[in-house]
Amino acid sequence: MTLLSCGYMSVCFGVASAAGAATPETPVLTSHLVYMLTACLLFCIGLFGLITRGHLMRNVMSLNVMGGGVFLFLVAVARRDAGESGPDPVPHAMTLTGIVVALAASAFALALARRIHSITGEMRLEPGDDNS
Repeated sequence: MTLLSCGYMSVCFGVASAAGAATPETPVLTSHLVYMLTACLLFCIGLFGLITRGHLMRNVMSLNVMGGGVFLFLVAVARRDAGESGPDPVPHAMTLTGIVVALAASAFALALARRIHSITGEMRLEPGDDNS
C-alpha cells in the first residue's frame, strides 16, 4: 500500500492520484498555508518558553522566537490573489521594520539582564523577590 493509494498524499497535499486530478473538495496544503502554520507553531513555542522559564536569557530568546513567528506570519499574509502582480509590499516593510526594532529591543533586554545579574548575582527573578 503506497501513500497515493491510501489517499494520504491526495488529502493532505492535494496531489493528483492515479485516477486523475485532485477533487475540488480536497484540501490543498499550499506554501503560504505552511508558512502560516509554521509561524503559529513558532509563536506557540516562544510563548511556552516565556511562560515556563524563569531565566532572563531564556525569556529574551523566547521573545525572539515569538517575534520570528510574527514576522513569518506577516510575510505569509503578503500573498495576493492570482490576478494581481507580486506580493503586497506593506507587510514586507512592516517585517523589515519589526526586525530592526526587535534587534534593538533584544540588545536593550540583554543589557538589562546583565545589569540585574551584576546587582543580584542571579539571572533568575523570583516573584516577590525584593533586593533593593
